[in-house]
Amino acid sequence: MSTNLDYLRPFERRVVAMRREGVPIDEIAQRFRRSPEHVRRVLQWTTIPRNGPPKRITPPPIERRVVAMRVAGEPYEQIAARLRRRPDSIRQIEGLTYFLRGVTQTVFDGGRELLSQNAADARLRSRAAAGSGEKLHKEGTDV
Repeated sequence: MSTNLDYLRPFERRVVAMRREGVPIDEIAQRFRRSPEHVRRVLQWTTIPRNGPPKRITPPPIERRVVAMRVAGEPYEQIAARLRRRPDSIRQIEGLTYFLRGVTQTVFDGGRELLSQNAADARLRSRAAAGSGEKLHKEGTDV
């Protein structure tokens, strides 16, 4: 039987543990209200090598939305109200997203800074187009 039980379901782990303790298959089947054939199949399936749970390629929708809103500069309270969660929950979701996806806070902070700079530049351009006479760029930048 497989020695790595980390990726087995709880039922499978318990069946394997009981079998290792020497409990007969008929008794295991009776305790779980399953047939002995089912228990034998479960024991056979646990010997098939597994790499672990499948990796998630993209973050879940809640994580994507929270990170997108935070990058756009929205405060935790506003996001929490929109998603019907508490602000602490939103902070936790954002932090876990950065941690689990291997993305650093600075990457998203840089994105937030870039978005706010683009928004400021757009405001300046719209004022200039309206004939307010303000500069089209910030001091020290070439636009």
